Amino acid sequence: MSLIRIKARGRDTGHPGATTNATHGDIMNHRHRKVLHGLFAHPVSANIDPKAVSAVLEELGAEVSHSGTGRLSVKLNGHAHAFHDTHHSFSKDEVVEMRHFLTTAGVDPERDFPL
Repeated sequence: MSLIRIKARGRDTGHPGATTNATHGDIMNHRHRKVLHGLFAHPVSANIDPKAVSAVLEELGAEVSHSGTGRLSVKLNGHAHAFHDTHHSFSKDEVVEMRHFLTTAGVDPERDFPL
């Protein structure tokens, strides 16, 4: 597993902005891991909640913003992409697009976020 530096949450570390070494798996809860694995599942699922995907993206450290034009802008690890901002499940094409974006941004759920 790869190591990342994260800000310590909810702990009195003695100084603000303190960081701690942790693996990706230590910072993502099980529900979010299941959503992430669902994005990479075969066959492609068309039943993935957009709110859950937004939460996973934010937990990965992405900057997520909703534009007034129905687009969801995501910036992660130096990569940016705009997706359709939907209140219903993502289409299969959108899931494939999200999968490609995450892969390009260096996210590997099997390696970094095992279930």
